[in-house]
Amino acid sequence: MILSKRERYIAIGTGAVVALLALDQFLFTPLLDQRARLNSEIELAQHKAERASRLFANSRAVNQRWGQMLDAGVKTDASAAESQVLQAVHDFARESGLTITSV
Repeated sequence: MILSKRERYIAIGTGAVVALLALDQFLFTPLLDQRARLNSEIELAQHKAERASRLFANSRAVNQRWGQMLDAGVKTDASAAESQVLQAVHDFARESGLTITSV
């Protein structure tokens, strides 16, 4: 079977289109899907790493504040502890704008 020049061009064009569709179906689309999935996983991992580094940075400040709170904790003497609690309640009321009528 001898093909004319026009039929040969049509056959080559059809073959090229079929080859491009096959490449797209089996190579390009899976690669693009995998790339999008990997990009989202990388973004999630970066978010987790940033969160962890913020947690470590905050832990230093929180531990320092906790140490200060322990050092300035409630006294062991009953009257000193009562005085300290009353002072804290009055300070809280003053800062928040509340009026305490009786304690």
